Amino acid sequence: MWRIISGVSLMFLIVFSLKGSDSLSVQEPAYLDSEEANQIADPLTLDVNILNRCVFHAINEYREQKNKPTFTYSEELSNVALQFQKSYEHRKFTTFERMVKKFSRSSLDLTQKEGYKGTLVNVSASSFNVIDYNNKPFFYERRDTTSPLHLFYGDRKKVKNDEDKRPIPYYSYAALSRQVVKQMQKLEKKAKSMDKAYRDVGVYTMLDYKSLYRNGIPQVKVVILYGGFQIDLLKDLTND
Repeated sequence: MWRIISGVSLMFLIVFSLKGSDSLSVQEPAYLDSEEANQIADPLTLDVNILNRCVFHAINEYREQKNKPTFTYSEELSNVALQFQKSYEHRKFTTFERMVKKFSRSSLDLTQKEGYKGTLVNVSASSFNVIDYNNKPFFYERRDTTSPLHLFYGDRKKVKNDEDKRPIPYYSYAALSRQVVKQMQKLEKKAKSMDKAYRDVGVYTMLDYKSLYRNGIPQVKVVILYGGFQIDLLKDLTND
């Protein structure tokens, strides 16, 4: 699992900014191919609205690839995801299993207090690289002025000048969101996003600001809530 490294006090709270579900609905199936979604996702200047929109559409894109109905955006589920994020605002996420266990204890009660009508809620939560790191050796050079994050591939001792430095590249917003969804599926023993019982989804992501400007890969914390109805889960299990 990708890990978080502590850093300086800088935070981007990535939230859904919308008046209703229509702005994130499946009426925009090509959004991830749009010019907006394919802008560079610089961790220091993240456009929170673009990233959240991309994550939502990446989830539905994954569903469509598996011949599953797309999700409806739920403001109630997203509000609870935000509550979970705030409770860990100054702490890193631990393992996927521990975060899911912790958040799942209160997820249904909290979503119903927000007005969610579903009777089934599941949580996925983890941290992911926010830049396009390929697991090769890298180093951090604090005094460097050629790259904002000061992160480069290779061995610091073998780099003789700035021309030899290879900065770790950034994702586009679309690529970052697809990578988040792909990695989240790997963490789930049975992908909740694939279950027919779930109809709705809520997402909140937060950059781990303490992971910036350190000898480590910057991280983004992601909480996804899947919502639906118990009766649909029973039907799904019966059909299996």
